Amino acid sequence: MDDPNESNSQQQPPQQPPALANFDATTRNVDDWAEQVRSDIGNQQQEQATGTNAFDWARNIQQQLSAQGQQIRQQAQQLAQHHEVIQRFQQLLEENTQLKEENAMLRKKLDALQNDMNQPKTTCNTEMVVDDEDDSQDAIGKACDKVAAAMATIAQEGSSTKDSIHAHASPLKKVSYASIAKKSSTRSQRRKQRLDNPTEGMIAWATRNFTNTNTEDMDDTHEPVRPRARYDIVYLTSPQRTSHGEARRALAIFNIPQARIIDVHFPIRGIIGLLIHADFKTELLDLLKQAKVNPVDFNPTAPATIINPEYADYTGEQRADKAKELYSNRMLRACARMPKAYLGASILRHFVSLAEDDPHHLDKVVEKQFEIMRPRPTRRERTPLAIPSIEEARRLLSSESNAGMDTNE
Repeated sequence: MDDPNESNSQQQPPQQPPALANFDATTRNVDDWAEQVRSDIGNQQQEQATGTNAFDWARNIQQQLSAQGQQIRQQAQQLAQHHEVIQRFQQLLEENTQLKEENAMLRKKLDALQNDMNQPKTTCNTEMVVDDEDDSQDAIGKACDKVAAAMATIAQEGSSTKDSIHAHASPLKKVSYASIAKKSSTRSQRRKQRLDNPTEGMIAWATRNFTNTNTEDMDDTHEPVRPRARYDIVYLTSPQRTSHGEARRALAIFNIPQARIIDVHFPIRGIIGLLIHADFKTELLDLLKQAKVNPVDFNPTAPATIINPEYADYTGEQRADKAKELYSNRMLRACARMPKAYLGASILRHFVSLAEDDPHHLDKVVEKQFEIMRPRPTRRERTPLAIPSIEEARRLLSSESNAGMDTNE
């Protein structure tokens, strides 16, 4: 049997307006009740419409504010651009004013130059101008004074046609033999001062010219023979691409004398090679250690140095041959472009003399190619041992002049 409460809850009508809820079944004025119901329903619809209109109004206000903000930003950008244009225009006005002033000045100089060119030119005074204390100088000194005075006058005449400032005649500057000799003596004094106070590098260079510190260069009689120059290559790492000039400037910052660095080359990416004399290696390593730069061990003829994709299909032996070829060509080019050919020949001679298992060994053919590229200069003819005396030379000249006169007759 069904529950009466459940049936009543299921049959309960939906919620009605207040007028319907207060409806009195006993009320007979149905028209008044209907009018009240219609009024309540209209009020509810008006409230709903009012809420919807307020939401739309707020959304419209937000959109308008966003559009106005974007417009303000655009106007600010345009204002900044206009400000830059105004500044540039002011600069152009200032430059224009400056150019006008320079143009007026140049026109004045041009007019003065034209007036100077229209005037008759004065002759060059080549008379000797000497000091009173130099009256006793020899003929050579007088000739020097005369030439110097003439050159000074010519220089003065030439300068007057270049600039109107120098167009007016100025007193001739006295140039004497004593002043020229004084300049020469000043140079000799500076040279002598350098020799009197030599630096450590100068002393080391002079010592190397007369000292053989290599005990290996001895013959069977324990007498020193001419030492053969030895060279070495120190390798450094470089994480970035570096040029020759940048590498040398960086080494100069470490107080490394650039005259001792014979050549700088780049065998592969990330490695820099410094070709130096073997005697300088210890000093170079000390300077690099002070700069906190550590040298690395590098084999220029190793197969691992061939990283070009062009040789990707090469075997290990082919890569080793290619590395040897590239190393030989690199050393040959470096030595061939040296201004002093004997230095390049000495370097190649050293690396050719190394053992064949040494990674820096060069074949004999490289030295032959260098001789073809930089042939040795031919020797000049020696001076004859028999030099005629002054009397003999005079007799020869007189005999030649007499022979010429006989021919004319």
